Amino acid sequence: MTNRNDLWEQLGDIETDDITHVLTTLFSIYEEKIVHNPDDTAAISFFKHLHRALSQVGKCNLNRR
Repeated sequence: MTNRNDLWEQLGDIETDDITHVLTTLFSIYEEKIVHNPDDTAAISFFKHLHRALSQVGKCNLNRR
């Protein structure tokens, strides 16, 4: 497994145009996992946390307006 600190560094180095690609790739990976196994706890957790992150970002954006 890759060191989380290394992943943080890689995230920081991602070009803005590649962020969407990384997020959609992660979504696709976990979507495939949950299609094959609807009880996959990692996939369920991913979508739960993704929803939470999207909600938090949406709220922050509303507060800035």
